Amino acid sequence: MTYQRSNLERQALLGWMILILFFLVGCSSDSKQATSEPLPAAAVLKGDEVMIHIDGGTIIPNLSEQLKVPWKQGMTVANTLVYSGRVKLSEDKKEIVSVGDVSLDNKMGWGILINDEQILSTQALSKNVQPSDTIFIFVTEDDVVTNAAPIPGINLSIDGGTTAPDITNTYLVRWEEGLNIDDLLSEFAQIQLSKDGNSVDKIGEIKLASSVQFHIHINKKSVKLKDRASIDLKQDDHVKFTITP
Repeated sequence: MTYQRSNLERQALLGWMILILFFLVGCSSDSKQATSEPLPAAAVLKGDEVMIHIDGGTIIPNLSEQLKVPWKQGMTVANTLVYSGRVKLSEDKKEIVSVGDVSLDNKMGWGILINDEQILSTQALSKNVQPSDTIFIFVTEDDVVTNAAPIPGINLSIDGGTTAPDITNTYLVRWEEGLNIDDLLSEFAQIQLSKDGNSVDKIGEIKLASSVQFHIHINKKSVKLKDRASIDLKQDDHVKFTITP
């Protein structure tokens, strides 16, 4: 009887030990699973982003954006703007070419502020940024005044097609009395007309083949090249140059 009781006690003890072992293994497995999961958002350190504010002001009132770019050690203003996907820089990374789909004529420019401190564009893009820095991009114009009426302008779109893809772009051109199609052709599209002015001879240094066609649209209305001199451009006009193919 004593032997049977002792045997039963040993079996009960062994059962309890097995249950405890299963419990410990389960806890260990849960712990490993928990540590392998991504950290919750609350665990991510704050201050690891750079803010970009884009403000078109009175010149381009529809151009207003706020962007966040993840910060990395050694990041410059140029890096930040490129990573945003909204700012195009020159090949030497020393100036802004366009913001969004907008380029400016030579009477305007893009200004840069870092944390409310304006710096020269030649210095700004190589300047290092820190976590929580804020970069402001705005349009500079001598006679822009806060809360003033929008500066009159013309929207110019150029589609170079497969013939001249490098000139494809969109510009905001400041409107002035007497601004005409020829001004836009020479300054923005690099187009040289034939001697009689009725056809396009060259784009930059590229002489066009006879199969290439050039189209002008003003406010979606087709205009013949030979009739361009009789057209007075008005503020807020939308001008489009299209080259096909």
